[in-house]
Amino acid sequence: MSVPDFLMTSLRPRDCRGMFRAVRRFRASILLAILPAILAGCAPEHPTVTLLDAVRSGNAEQVRLHLYWCRKDGGCDLNSHVEADATLVEVAAQKGRPDIARMILDAGADGGAKDSRGSTPLTKAAESGADAVVQALLDAGVDPNTRDAAGWPPLRWALFRKHAAIVRMLVKAGADAKIRDENGGTLLAETVYRGDVEMTRLLIDAGVDPKAADSKGFTPLFWARSAEMAGLLLDAGAQANTRNANNDTVLHFVAWVGETSTAKTLVDRGAVVNVRDNDGFTPLSFAVGNNKVECAALLKGAGGVE
Repeated sequence: MSVPDFLMTSLRPRDCRGMFRAVRRFRASILLAILPAILAGCAPEHPTVTLLDAVRSGNAEQVRLHLYWCRKDGGCDLNSHVEADATLVEVAAQKGRPDIARMILDAGADGGAKDSRGSTPLTKAAESGADAVVQALLDAGVDPNTRDAAGWPPLRWALFRKHAAIVRMLVKAGADAKIRDENGGTLLAETVYRGDVEMTRLLIDAGVDPKAADSKGFTPLFWARSAEMAGLLLDAGAQANTRNANNDTVLHFVAWVGETSTAKTLVDRGAVVNVRDNDGFTPLSFAVGNNKVECAALLKGAGGVE
């Protein structure tokens, strides 16, 4: 029996320690001759299912084998959208396997890979309200601030769709709640504009400054259209007498739309009634000019003049 045959038949498959003990019985020159066979015997076996099937079924060992041979054979594409416009990382997350998603990411997959619509796995999960998938992706190390083709991060989608639990997950994972758009607008201004008290409260709890103004001087309070929203922002530190670039105050804007309860909250909290903007108009001028009778009566009662 030849030496290689002896080694290959007398040892259990892939018993590397046994192989090296056996070769001590032979001279170094023979060892060099059989080294390729030894190394081949130590290598992991090839996977028996496709990588996608391994990820689908949660077979971590098969995934590990695929990733080993990917590296050994010079790499493979881990960012393709393999199933319903989803990447392997996304499929793993959807199956509730952040450990497998992490393995694929560690092997070089891009956690921010965009699909045909420019969406990333995390933005899609945040928009759809898939709490478990969001958590799995975050647990796998996906960047919570990765943006889609429209420039929206996952947090903006979660706020827009009113997914409170996901907002909390993203903020806890390091999502930037203080980002601004190209005009200096904040996420807080958006939630206030939509009248979403719950999402506004979450952003305030996350440390967003209610006094932050955009490039034209508008703070979130300018967009408050209810006494509840105005009170929430004022309690958080918003300033009732802040002015924009035209020297309009929040009360000017509230008077124009005739939101009487909000105007009362502002006046009660110290808003100056007789303040003029760059065009010489007061809040009462706005209310009268736009035929907001009830709001005009409130302002007159507070000493307002045109």
